[in-house]
Amino acid sequence: MGPFPRVFNDARVVSLSHFYHQTFTARDIAALSEHDQALLDASALWSYGRLFAPGDSIVSIAMHIFELVSHPVATNCRNCHQRAGWPRAHMGRTPFAAYQVEPIKDDPGLLANLQPDNPILKGLLLLDFQWALSDRAIPLPPLALAAAS
Repeated sequence: MGPFPRVFNDARVVSLSHFYHQTFTARDIAALSEHDQALLDASALWSYGRLFAPGDSIVSIAMHIFELVSHPVATNCRNCHQRAGWPRAHMGRTPFAAYQVEPIKDDPGLLANLQPDNPILKGLLLLDFQWALSDRAIPLPPLALAAAS
C-alpha cells in the first residue's frame, strides 16, 4: 500500500471550533480555481489517500509574521503586503506590481511603514494586505468601464 494514507494513531483530536475554519460544500469546491483545487486535492491525498471532498474542512493553524527573505529585496511580509492594491501594473503571473519594485518619485522605501494616504498608493484600491485579491481580480475591458460610468 505504500506510505498513503497517512495514519496518526496518537494524534490529539481537537474540535474545529478551536480554529478559524471553513467546511466546504460541493458548490464551494466548484468555485475554487483549478490551482486551489489541486492544492487541496494534493493535501487530502497525502493525508487521507483521497481527493478533497464536500464536508472536508480547512483550518488556519499557524501563520508567519516576518519572512526570511528569499529574494534580493530588503523587506519583510508587512512591507510588501501593505502595498497590496489593484489594479496590478503587470497582470500576468508576476508576483509584483510596478509601484512595488520600480523606482517611484517620493517612494519612502520598501522598509517604510506606509499609511493608506501615501501618494504612491494614489489611484489604487487598497486590498487590506491581500495580494490574493489582486492576483485574481480581472480588469474590465475599456468599453465595459465606459458603459459603467
